[in-house]
Formats: sequence, structure tokens, C-alpha cells
Amino acid sequence: MRFGYKYHDSSGQVCTGEIGAPSREDAFQALRGSGVRPMQMWELDPADDRSRNPTGYWARASLIAGVAALLAGGGVYFASRETSSASRTDESPPTFESQPVRRIARPRPRRCLSLDRAACANGTFTNMFQHVSEAFLANFAQPGDDVRIELTDEIVADFPNALDDDIEILHDDSSDAADLKRIVAGLKEDARVYLESDKTFREYARAIRQRQLMEADYRRQVLQQVKDGTLEVSEADAMLSSLGFRPVNEQKTGGGNQGQKK
Repeated sequence: MRFGYKYHDSSGQVCTGEIGAPSREDAFQALRGSGVRPMQMWELDPADDRSRNPTGYWARASLIAGVAALLAGGGVYFASRETSSASRTDESPPTFESQPVRRIARPRPRRCLSLDRAACANGTFTNMFQHVSEAFLANFAQPGDDVRIELTDEIVADFPNALDDDIEILHDDSSDAADLKRIVAGLKEDARVYLESDKTFREYARAIRQRQLMEADYRRQVLQQVKDGTLEVSEADAMLSSLGFRPVNEQKTGGGNQGQKK
């Protein structure tokens, strides 16, 4: 089944999208698991979807059901609290003083970014954040990416201090670097909720690493369906995009200014 939905993006604009799932509930869970909160959802014409490619339809439905269960039950809390403090918005209210406005990263869902993954793997994330635990979380910003960074005692010890500090967006940050900081702010809020349930940061790190591995496996299954001819590239890209994954043919490099440590 195919569903259309409306949602607010990070800038507050109303957007529409499509997602394939065995049921409305599965579609809703998959979207919520990827950080999208649909305001409205409706079923598209199911007959067209099945008759066009019945094998691909059921393969697609099976994959979506699997990732919905993965994201809904993977043990990771997705922060749902609203941030009402002015310090939690991307821009603080203007003042009459001749000082630059301090921009604080507002939490946003994980998604694919055009960052240079090779450069980031070599420590660029460390230069972007004040705390090593924030740099650690940045590795999990993009769903399905292969993450092999080690969780050290230094990172664990640093995290309580990171929770007390906002992440600042600098004037020379690229748009992707700014979005990365917003995603990390969201991961910090997820971790805060997780820790409030009497769990530890090490447990949270294990949970998001496991989620990352299962997401990568899901993407490989989608790519295999494309290779087998049971799924069109455009359909696969729509499925991956709805969950914030890299599209089928995206290169693993890209980027621009990654930002500097303040």
C-alpha cells in the first residue's frame, strides 16, 4: 500500500511525501521512527501499485514492515518534547546592542547530508563541536551510514557536561554543517530522554549503533531489490528518501565548508 502524508519540515513549512507500507500504522511508525511527524495521512490508489509490479510491491511491503519494526522497537527514544526556551531556537531574539546574534542549533530529525564522509571519518567532526561526545553523536546523524567509531571513557565522561551546553551555529558554517549540528542537538535530546529512564549513555550508544547497523542492512536489501529488478530505482529512492537514507546512486563524497571548532 502507498500512503501520502503532510508534515512540517525543519523550517516549519508544510510538505508532502509518499511512503509504502503494509498498513497505515506501519507507515506511521516508519515515519515517526525516522523523525517525521505526519499531520495527515491518506491511502493512495493501491490497485495501481500492485498491478504495476506485484513482485516488487510485496518485496517493498516486506522491507518497509521490517524497518518499521526496527525503528519502532529498536530501543531508542525519539524526543517528542517541544522546546519553548528562546535559547533552543536557531536564532535568539534580536537586541538593540550592536552584537552578532547567537544562533543555537534547534533539534531536528536525522537525514542524509552532503558532507565529505572521508574527511569526517578523519576527525572533521571533532573540529565542529565543543564536546567530544557531540562529535561522537555526529557519526550517527545520517541513517544507514557505516559507523565504526569507538566509544571511549573520555566520551562517556564528557556527555553530562555536553547536556548542559547548547550547540552554536557559526556564521561560516555551511548549510549542511548547520544541519548536522541541529541533528546532533536532536540526538542529545534523545539521549536525555533515554537517560531519564534510568539507562546509561553507554546503553544509548549501543542502541543507536544497533539501529545504524539495521538501517544499513535495510538499505542493502533495497539495493538488492533494485539489482534483482523487482524494484525500480525511482521507487527505491522514494523509499530511502522517506527515511532520510542516501539514494541509490549517491556518491560517498561531497561537502563544502565543514565548519570550525569555536
